[in-house]
Amino acid sequence: MAAAAESDNNMGDFGEDFAGFEVYPQTTSPHLGEIKDSCTSGLKTVLDCACQKCGVTTTECQLCLCCAEPHVLCGRYVNGCMLEHARDVHDSKCISISFADMSIWDHGQDSYLDVFNIKQLHPAFDALHRIKFGEPASLPANPNPNANGGGGGGGGGLTLKLEVVSRAA
Repeated sequence: MAAAAESDNNMGDFGEDFAGFEVYPQTTSPHLGEIKDSCTSGLKTVLDCACQKCGVTTTECQLCLCCAEPHVLCGRYVNGCMLEHARDVHDSKCISISFADMSIWDHGQDSYLDVFNIKQLHPAFDALHRIKFGEPASLPANPNPNANGGGGGGGGGLTLKLEVVSRAA
């Protein structure tokens, strides 16, 4: 039981004064022109997919949005096949979408992208949302015209704030 209590208070590499961090998705990308309209064609499921490279079945697969044919590969915390694909095939000028949480990652910027403010991401996001949830995605008809990709919250996008809360003794 002591080990469980000890692990509850363990802050890992962050230290006990760690108050959390914020994620600011980019509101633009120099790689948006690389997205292929046909990247989602033929996809039937996004649940427990098999990586097309290493064969592992996981919920942590991603779809490359920059290939004309669907390339479904495992993410960085599985075997990293999507990272290798982005680097080796697209010289990191690549955008992928996670099947697990529908987040969109720009490999060249090493950053999340704000799907709500980048209209070019809407078709692929909506297609996967329909496959995963059986209904269209709720996306703004007119994304924020002031989105400028500056990050740091200046782009007008959503901000996700993650916070570590200490438990009272």
